[in-house]
Amino acid sequence: MIDQTKNNIVVLIPYFGKLPSYFSFFLESCKTNPQIDFLIFTDDDCIQQQSLASNIKIYPFQFSTLNQLASQKLQTQVTITNGYKLCDFKPMYGKIFEDYIAPYSFWGFSDIDIILGDLNQLFTRAVLQSFDIISLYDKFISGPFCLFRNKEEINMLFLKSADIHEILTQPTYCGFDEAGSLEAIRQLWQGIPIAETNSTIDSFSHLVFNKEKFSGRCYFNHQIIDRELGKEEKVFFQQGHLILNDSEIFLYHFLWNKGSIRFNAPPIVPGSDFVFTEFGFFYPSLKSKTIDWAFSTYKNFRQKVKRKLKNFF
Repeated sequence: MIDQTKNNIVVLIPYFGKLPSYFSFFLESCKTNPQIDFLIFTDDDCIQQQSLASNIKIYPFQFSTLNQLASQKLQTQVTITNGYKLCDFKPMYGKIFEDYIAPYSFWGFSDIDIILGDLNQLFTRAVLQSFDIISLYDKFISGPFCLFRNKEEINMLFLKSADIHEILTQPTYCGFDEAGSLEAIRQLWQGIPIAETNSTIDSFSHLVFNKEKFSGRCYFNHQIIDRELGKEEKVFFQQGHLILNDSEIFLYHFLWNKGSIRFNAPPIVPGSDFVFTEFGFFYPSLKSKTIDWAFSTYKNFRQKVKRKLKNFF
């Protein structure tokens, strides 16, 4: 189902609805990681018409297509209706998309509100040879980006959850991809063992820490920076490298910034360096800091008003 590839890592990204304006910056950071293939399953026609790097592949997909495929592969009626619920299925992508990942040694998932740095430094040959699951949080499975060895024990591990039926059929998000609940995550940060947290479900993190259910080798190392930037802080994207406070980082997750009306995501300038601040993406030009930012603010305000009106009516 997929063309031959020289890469041994593939990242799977289903996304439905209009892709956000910042998506082009995510793609730009994917392009500078040519050793990884990125497969994007989407119903957004605009991205399907763009010329992309050879390691980025677009597959036209509808929500109905995904539900049909997931139901077939998981042998359970699956009805995912929103992107948030889709997160519960991330650890199942190895089974759902098994026909797409067959040529690869590792598969993974990624959010799109992320800038990728030089992942070649992170996913070294030694790390890939030594570990079966590579989490970029140090206490639980990293929902924004994670890698898994492409083998049946891992691809089918989700079935060992005591709550798998609820996870598959519950229409709302259960937190299965990480630790089950925000309260459980807070407890993990406090040093409480995962088996003693107040998680509402038997999450994927519970499975990988349970030696009776999983015997593979896991890498847990906090490499995703997902805190808000201070007023004077900047993340520099320079020739495929990410620099924050004079130190190289590998992934910046701008979860907390993207919802601001003043968030800037100007038209992409392919191949150019850029900087990320608390107000979004900027190029070192007056136009980027004035006209583009003003236009982004206008678009964000308009979209927010449209959403509120839609909810009101």
